[in-house]
Amino acid sequence: MLKKCLVTIALCAASASSFAGKVVVLDAQNALMRSEYAKQSFEALSNRPDFARKMSEAERTQETLTALTEDFRKKQAKMSEEKRAEHRRKTEFLQADLKLAVQEIQSEQQAVVRSVMAELQPKLETVLTQYMKQEDIDIIVPKDATLLVAPGADITDAITAELNKAR
Repeated sequence: MLKKCLVTIALCAASASSFAGKVVVLDAQNALMRSEYAKQSFEALSNRPDFARKMSEAERTQETLTALTEDFRKKQAKMSEEKRAEHRRKTEFLQADLKLAVQEIQSEQQAVVRSVMAELQPKLETVLTQYMKQEDIDIIVPKDATLLVAPGADITDAITAELNKAR
């Protein structure tokens, strides 16, 4: 009985592998976002004066909030209720400012991501088609759809390199 099960499993595995061909995985977003074009796009964003100012303001607000919180911890026991309420108001204002700044920064970064994706998506399709032919690949599976992958089956780095060449 055990022999029959083992033989059946072996036959199923052999037949499945003979139909599958070469299967690889790709993290397409990672490949696109690590491309030179994406790096240049984010560098251009970072170099914009208005964006750099927003980043500086957010960092200063975070530092001020951290210092205020630390100061409160040290002096909390000796503070009057009025001082505690004043501290809470300052903290709430700073938190609101920081939240708004972070949202603005993230919005601009997301706009760059969308722009990079829109620009590189057609190139990715061309690169993938050529790469599949060149490497005799039958199936490309999204990396996040897999549980376990042999390192050699991940073509993300190779596709990033091909995208950089295609620019």
